[in-house]
Amino acid sequence: MSVEVVDFGFVSKEEAQVKRYKKPLKDAAMKEKKEREAMEKWNKELAEIEERKPVAEGVEPVVEAAVEVPELGVVPVAATKAEGECVPIVPAGVKTVAQLKEEVAGDGVLREIKAAPVEEVVGKVKKTNGALPWERKGDRRSAKVVAKALGADTKDMETVEAKVKRLLSNKRWRLNHLYWIVDSNMKRVRFKMNKVQEHLYANAWWRTVVPKSRRHGISTYLELYALDDAIFNRDFTAGLVDWKEEDGKKKLAMMKFAFEMMDWRPPGELDKDEEFLVAMGKLVKKGIQAKANESEIRFSNGSRIWTSCSGRGGGAQFLHISELGPKSLRDPIGAQEIKSGSINTVPVGGKVFIESTHGGGRFGMFYEFMELASKFSADGATPLDWKMLFYGWDWDDKNSIDPASAPRWQFPREHVEYFEDAARRGKALTAGQKLWWSKKKLEQGEAMATEFPLTMEEMLSSTIVGSVYGPIVAKLREAKRILDFQPDVGAPMYAFWDLGRVDLTCIWLMQFVGPAIYVLDYFTSCEVHSKVYVDVIDRWGWKYNSQVKLNFLPHDAENKGGVGPSWQGEFANLGMKNTVCVPRVENRRLGIDLVRKLLPLCYFHATNCTKVFDGPGGRTLPSGLEALESYRVEQVKDGQNMKTSPVHDIYSHGADAFRTMAEALSLGMLKGKSAVERSTRGIAASNATGDFDDDDDAWWARSKMRAIGNVHGDYATGQRRPLKLVGRV
Repeated sequence: MSVEVVDFGFVSKEEAQVKRYKKPLKDAAMKEKKEREAMEKWNKELAEIEERKPVAEGVEPVVEAAVEVPELGVVPVAATKAEGECVPIVPAGVKTVAQLKEEVAGDGVLREIKAAPVEEVVGKVKKTNGALPWERKGDRRSAKVVAKALGADTKDMETVEAKVKRLLSNKRWRLNHLYWIVDSNMKRVRFKMNKVQEHLYANAWWRTVVPKSRRHGISTYLELYALDDAIFNRDFTAGLVDWKEEDGKKKLAMMKFAFEMMDWRPPGELDKDEEFLVAMGKLVKKGIQAKANESEIRFSNGSRIWTSCSGRGGGAQFLHISELGPKSLRDPIGAQEIKSGSINTVPVGGKVFIESTHGGGRFGMFYEFMELASKFSADGATPLDWKMLFYGWDWDDKNSIDPASAPRWQFPREHVEYFEDAARRGKALTAGQKLWWSKKKLEQGEAMATEFPLTMEEMLSSTIVGSVYGPIVAKLREAKRILDFQPDVGAPMYAFWDLGRVDLTCIWLMQFVGPAIYVLDYFTSCEVHSKVYVDVIDRWGWKYNSQVKLNFLPHDAENKGGVGPSWQGEFANLGMKNTVCVPRVENRRLGIDLVRKLLPLCYFHATNCTKVFDGPGGRTLPSGLEALESYRVEQVKDGQNMKTSPVHDIYSHGADAFRTMAEALSLGMLKGKSAVERSTRGIAASNATGDFDDDDDAWWARSKMRAIGNVHGDYATGQRRPLKLVGRV
């Protein structure tokens, strides 16, 4: 009887590309059919093998092994009690051990055939139909190994089997005892849930959002959770959606490693508990096999685990979405595809986990899920409701340094303020935790709020990597410059625009009062008639009891385009004739430079500048402050070199409208008497450097106004008067 040899190893990248993109679907279906027929054939042959006795009569086999024999492939054998002697289970065409010796070794020396545990060559042999050993009638060999490890009487197998079933029916026990991982020190260790993982295990819902700081091992826990479900459930499908394709493949490789290592025996002498766990791992692996490539693992019980960065891997009863925070900011369309494509395939009662650090700001799809989950109430919650579990850096006991190691360390003033604020929020930090954070803050800088937040508020206030204005807006927030206040009754109002037919149209409403800029309101929309925007300007006039003095449009508003009037012409036809086009500044970096100079002079109305808008197709359009915080640059290839360039996306239009204000000021188009209007005329040519990488602290120090606090110079006379506050945020 022949033994089928099946390669369970990884395919190469080139083979995967050929299979994925070039082979017809009917070939793939035919291959799957052949594999199914081969499995059925092997199951039938397996039954015959198990009924056949070894060649050596009266020898009780105690450990299964296998040898890879030229021409014959992988041959199952049984190791006997006689050391170094192997008795093969006879393959087809071989009737005696002598024949095997002659056919294989040539010189009749069987000891030269290297035997290895069957599980080590599981990738080359399909032995079972996926049933666990205790589910196969008459299979006592693996149970005896477990009994021996337990020190139990092998004659009382019913007691042994009962204990095995009890333990393997407990998911928490399985997760804490069966799987091996490589830890942060690059050492092979048995996985055991830490404090965060135990809390997540006990408190997760069917759909759970997990905003977090780094290094809690949540991804590792969720991968092992999915792997365990696939092993111990028939026809179970788990999906992993990661931000980057290579990250998903690494996680899948970790899962494959954990499966293959279940029966690994550590070197050296083992204690009774470890012997038992090794035996249990062998018992589990005896009943299930797996084959894998870079993007999928398939198990002999019909279960599978797939990974994708687009969310198009198919349906799943368990879905893990990793790092949605950064993806929703850098690839909003891809994030939307994950939401509509992957999550919708999970049935009611299936589990969905979204775990991620936050890319910064109060916007993006990950933030929307956090907002949804923040309304969770266990009373009356359904499997389709979302629950949020946040884990800050203080959850990790490793985030601490012995204070005795730095007895002379003096905490900077801002670090002390951070600890005091943490205490007010109910976070009592130890001396060791404070020292760790202080040293880490000096190393990471502003990235600490993104990578290692302590609270949700800190995480949401973090700035985006590559953000042009984000660090300055963060300092405005720290300085209490984002608050609700009343407009100045004596200062005129101006509107500054960025226009788009298909893209967004954005409008800022501002006043210039002494050395300060009051940012009163913001509006954005797209794919609507021009009258919508004219109506917004009219409503603002009624709302603030003062008409907009002048609307500053971008340079292309006077262009007619293909057919019909220009934007400026349309507005005039609709009754809004107080418009002026701001001439184009050839170097966009100069305009961005001006905005960075002017932002420290601004006070933003919290309610009006943080509200989001409904867009076409159910989209959510960002608020004005979100647009400023999310406006970012990225490295792009320019011939043989790399250059830094602003990103054109859903956030850039609001930032461009703000730049319209800066350029209008610099060109002297605002003729008011306020200090800011007078002092900014002509600065475009003289002071702008356009350097995106300039230090934001230096910008803040150079640009912030001399009058600190909530008092500004009078619009006309320069005399100080208090800002009329409504509230603070």
